[in-house]
Order: sequence, then structure tokens, then C-alpha cells
Amino acid sequence: MPRSKVKLAFIKDNKVRKNTFMKRKECLKNKLKEVSILCNIVARVIMYSSYEP
Repeated sequence: MPRSKVKLAFIKDNKVRKNTFMKRKECLKNKLKEVSILCNIVARVIMYSSYEP
């Protein structure tokens, strides 16, 4: 069963946008950890955010 297309749109509500960003950030960290374990490599990611100093 194919996935449906996701309509991309700017999230206007700051609270919702920040929450979505934080969730995606955690998912990316988990994927990076999985790849580094599977490939037996050291992996790093640099993320810039306007939500954190």
C-alpha cells in the first residue's frame, strides 16, 4: 500500500512549530545512532535551531 503525499505547509503557530521541530530532532538523533551502530562508525550531526541558544 503506497503512502499518500504529504502536503508541506508553513506551521504558523510557534508552539506547534517548536514541538514538531523537537520531535523531528529526536527522530534524527535516533536514526543517526542506529546507523552508527549498524555501520560501526562514529557519526556526528550539527543542527542549528532558533529555539535553543
